[in-house]
Amino acid sequence: MANDKNVPVGKESGVVTHKLLVTTTEGTFSISLFSNNKMHQQFATAFDGGVADSELIVSLITSAKIVKADDAILEDDGRLARLLAMKEAAKAKLAASAQ
Repeated sequence: MANDKNVPVGKESGVVTHKLLVTTTEGTFSISLFSNNKMHQQFATAFDGGVADSELIVSLITSAKIVKADDAILEDDGRLARLLAMKEAAKAKLAASAQ
């Protein structure tokens, strides 16, 4: 956990290393990605390429909802490898279409 001012509050605390900007028809908001959250860091590692990664990130979304902050999220150890493979496939497709 980290507090809302991005100041660690203990050994389990993380800091915001990246933000995921989500644009909707009603405006843009950000989701903070914390250093001590494995999933957050895997997404940050795979998709820190900016605008070029936007379409790929959106394609991965299968649903969206708002839940209470304490709700648990399930772990997925194969996530980073899949994310990086998808990113490379998207790059290859883009390169092939440019030729």
